[in-house]
Amino acid sequence: MKIIHCADIHLASKMETNLSKEKSKARRDEIFDSFIRMIEYASKNDINHIIIAGDLFDEKKVSNTVIKRLLQIIIRANQITFYYLEGNHDVNVLDDVTLPFNLKVMKQEFNKYYIDNICIAGTSINNPAIVNFDNTFFNILILHGNVTKYKSVNSEDIYLQDYNEKNVNYFALGHIHKNEIIKLSENSVAVYSGCLEGRGFDELGEKGFYVLDISNKLDDINFVSVAKRKLYEITIDISGCIIDSDILDVIEEKLNQYSNDDLFKVVLIGKHSIDLEKNIEKLERILNTKYYFLKIVDKSKIAINYKDYENDVSLLGEFVRTVINDAELDEFDKNKILEYGIKALSNDEL
Repeated sequence: MKIIHCADIHLASKMETNLSKEKSKARRDEIFDSFIRMIEYASKNDINHIIIAGDLFDEKKVSNTVIKRLLQIIIRANQITFYYLEGNHDVNVLDDVTLPFNLKVMKQEFNKYYIDNICIAGTSINNPAIVNFDNTFFNILILHGNVTKYKSVNSEDIYLQDYNEKNVNYFALGHIHKNEIIKLSENSVAVYSGCLEGRGFDELGEKGFYVLDISNKLDDINFVSVAKRKLYEITIDISGCIIDSDILDVIEEKLNQYSNDDLFKVVLIGKHSIDLEKNIEKLERILNTKYYFLKIVDKSKIAINYKDYENDVSLLGEFVRTVINDAELDEFDKNKILEYGIKALSNDEL
């Protein structure tokens, strides 16, 4: 039997930190689209069970429009049973809603659902004491939280060793937005599916869900990507660049291998001449006509030989020495202050 494990859909995410209102709305729709693509994948591959390991919604207050849209999608997929565990973001969202017969909502109680030789159960609280599986079944436990190496008093932390005697074969985990497989023993594995769509530059890489192939054991597990767009953080060395157009050329050359439909955070590094004029806003404006979204973070430094200013009696020399000797500034801040200060004192355009 095949089962899909997904998590952290975060429907109705605002996503306005980087994007315009128009693109934020478009991205919210694209999360719904990715959810639908997952269901279509299930239908085409005769998969009749989908586990959602928490945070189906982004917050506890969700508009009726979003809830109605979700329920319509689930009702149409009436051949699929959805096992949805509430996460930390979406507690009680569906409490006052008439649920479709194929949507099973899990809360704090430990409820079991049986499919042939497979048992699926979940609990929104991290309490091993209430977990009870029969070892004659392949047992899937749905949890939402952060796996830790040591025991913790934090209710969102999961110490997997507490479940050693609980006959859990597969921990279907949510909360961490990066897919990861944690091998526990020959008969037990813990898996984070990650999210379906990256929403910010802390959610890089492949996004999608896992497909489990189960007989009496976990025969196979495969990751399937359904994300409309990917997010990348690209580091680019601009050492040797003389003018703005050089930086533009270096960026475009590096990004040629990626899709224009993706989102990019470009981090500039390297050392450059004090004469290099970096108009970051202009570069972003040009590049955003070509890519869906791109922002630039400048971590490059000017190439300054501080020894040239050790005995300089000018105002410029005094400024450079003062900045260099300021123990409260880190190297990055010192370099930026020196860059703008030297240009100002040299009557250059900032």
